[in-house]
Amino acid sequence: MGVAGTDVAREAATMVLTDDNFATIVTAVKSGRQVYDNVRKFILYIFAHLTPEVVPFLVFALSGGGIPLPLTVLQILAIDLGTETLPALALGHVPAELGLMNRPPRRRNENVVDRQMLIRGWGFLGGISAVLVVAGYFVTLLSGGWYLGAPTGVGTPLHDIWVQATTMTFLRIVACQVGTAFAARTRYASLRAIGPLSNRCCCGGSSSRSPSPRWW
Repeated sequence: MGVAGTDVAREAATMVLTDDNFATIVTAVKSGRQVYDNVRKFILYIFAHLTPEVVPFLVFALSGGGIPLPLTVLQILAIDLGTETLPALALGHVPAELGLMNRPPRRRNENVVDRQMLIRGWGFLGGISAVLVVAGYFVTLLSGGWYLGAPTGVGTPLHDIWVQATTMTFLRIVACQVGTAFAARTRYASLRAIGPLSNRCCCGGSSSRSPSPRWW
């Protein structure tokens, strides 16, 4: 105890409570767990949105140029510098999940980025986004009369269709980013349980829905 404790006890102690209140420990642990969870959610979101950006370029490369580029350089810059910024920042202020203090402590050797996160980010969330993005691109191209190997450069009859298809790819990536941000908001509890509008101002939201902390 920092106030009631003796000088010898304070010097020998590993941790000193300056307010002599054990509830401070519970508050500190809860805040630490919330920050740790939000860091993992932020990383998961970054990993998940990389897949739908890379897969369209792999389609172009593996086709030997027979399939035109689904995204332009300016669209990639708009995605990386614009549309992903606000959802990523919002994930850093997500309120604590329900039952946060009821979880057992994590292992000392547990990494922030683990296999489960990579599988969920790159494989599940990123895979779903990639399928939706590529499907929208091909549907737009094929509906405009495009066929494999058809030129889509400036001045060709299919150039406008290609522009529409790249726009569709861009819009679907942005939409998938929003969906991924909602999916990354919670790891254990359902989105319905925490509420989709609990972080509406990106300033921490309301944690009144969380149960009373338990340290025993």
